[in-house]
Amino acid sequence: MTKTDLQSSQKLTFLTTLDNTNSQTISAANGIFSIFSAFPEFDRGNRMYNMGRYESAISYYENAVKIKPDWAIVWLKLAHSFYKLQKYEQAIEAYERSLSIKSNDDDAWNCYGVVLSNVKQYEEAIACFDKGIKLNQNSYELWYNKGIILAEFKQYQAAIDCYKKALKIQPMMGEIWYAQGQALLNLQKYAEALAAYDCAVKLQPDNYHIWFNRGLALVETYRYAEAVASYDHAIELQPDNYLAWFNLGIAQSKLHKYHDSVSSFNKVIKLNPDDYEAWFYKGLALKNHWKEGGIACFDKAINLNANLPEAWISRGHTLLDLFKYDEALESFNQAITINPNYPESWLGRG
Repeated sequence: MTKTDLQSSQKLTFLTTLDNTNSQTISAANGIFSIFSAFPEFDRGNRMYNMGRYESAISYYENAVKIKPDWAIVWLKLAHSFYKLQKYEQAIEAYERSLSIKSNDDDAWNCYGVVLSNVKQYEEAIACFDKGIKLNQNSYELWYNKGIILAEFKQYQAAIDCYKKALKIQPMMGEIWYAQGQALLNLQKYAEALAAYDCAVKLQPDNYHIWFNRGLALVETYRYAEAVASYDHAIELQPDNYLAWFNLGIAQSKLHKYHDSVSSFNKVIKLNPDDYEAWFYKGLALKNHWKEGGIACFDKAINLNANLPEAWISRGHTLLDLFKYDEALESFNQAITINPNYPESWLGRG
């Protein structure tokens, strides 16, 4: 049993249009004088924003909208600044003001949807992305972001459909290929997931999460040697990530490389000594050439989690191999007490 990396399933940071330079043609229409009055404040705000001084930018943008309250782009940049400071409620208000003035800005709908997703207003976020898509069906950001939210709702096939549309527009985004791989993995479409991860890793070879989840897909398709190579890449990028070491140990065991597997589980235990599964799987690998050592690992796993029938069963079988029948019987009885539905317990008990 491999482990999944919780971080790997978290949604990506996808405010892809936030730092785009916003430009707007100033027409000589109504409000030209107020624009002239507000422009110096807007310009100073932009300078502060580009320097990463968002609090200062907010002050200048607020001055600008006091002078010209119907200037959509200033509200938009104000919203971006609030977002950068993780002041999401203020950002939402500013996006709403911007869109109430200029509702045909697909980038604004995209950014508004992103901010709503950050406060877990997912249905409202999808509605924003849909409005943006109606305005611009060629925005890969909108399709991608909608897919991310659909995946949050476990609507994986719908998410995949969005990712495919995004990739048709922009096939060189590793994040989108990775997200598609994640959705396919959740649907247990392992071969298709692997193909998506392969595309992702070509574009982002230094992304730990792609290598890690690519390994999962390879294990599920029984391609253990390739899984080992994938986990090796992941470990090169994050050498202290115990999940990659754990899954590497599983893949090595599948290849009957028990010495290598024991070494991997030793690394897991060093990083996370209370991982009872690591002790259990180390025992499974170790018993192939040192049965007493395997039993010691099973005992450690049981000390950490006494309600693990698999550990009791494996302990019992290993004791049988050592002709310690009474101790083996006791182990099988313990397994039956925990869960009487394991046939291995009854078979071992005889």
